[in-house]
Amino acid sequence: MHVMLSAKLRYLIFTASFCLMALVSDYSNAIEAIQPKNEQPTHTTTLNISTGEWPPFLSESLPHQGVIAHLITDLFAQANIKVNFTFLPWPRAYHDTINDKYAATAVWMFEQQRTEDYFYSEPVLNECFVFFYHKKRPFDWQNLNDLKGLLLGGGLAYSYGEEFDKALQAGLFDMSRVSTTEQNF
Repeated sequence: MHVMLSAKLRYLIFTASFCLMALVSDYSNAIEAIQPKNEQPTHTTTLNISTGEWPPFLSESLPHQGVIAHLITDLFAQANIKVNFTFLPWPRAYHDTINDKYAATAVWMFEQQRTEDYFYSEPVLNECFVFFYHKKRPFDWQNLNDLKGLLLGGGLAYSYGEEFDKALQAGLFDMSRVSTTEQNF
């Protein structure tokens, strides 16, 4: 999962994404290079980021707005950049950032089509897709063909990986998309 940065804010985006990449790849050296040890950081720039609810990674109601929001905030703080998150429905977060209401949107899976509108940071999260199912209804699958004819639950505007999305689009199985994980359960 990546932070996607609006192509229209090139200077700030380049600076911010460079800092994020440097801090993620070599955190300890980047801190020393950006902030002298005896100085207290002062925030000179504010970066407004749109995102959606995705607990425990991102949520307006969690401490530090979730573990990924906390990570992103701390990384940018090392470069004296303050981060403000605005929580929106996922499609609106994407749309509003393209339309310059936000400088960036977090966190999104890489898709080549999105590179037309956004620059991607280095990954801030590696995820693994799993199925949840009721214990009384055994579920065993080895490949996507084993899902043929099933109705699956999923999130609005979520991607479950390129291969899965192609199988869904081809009609191998159906998906009922809802706005919360609780609705799916």
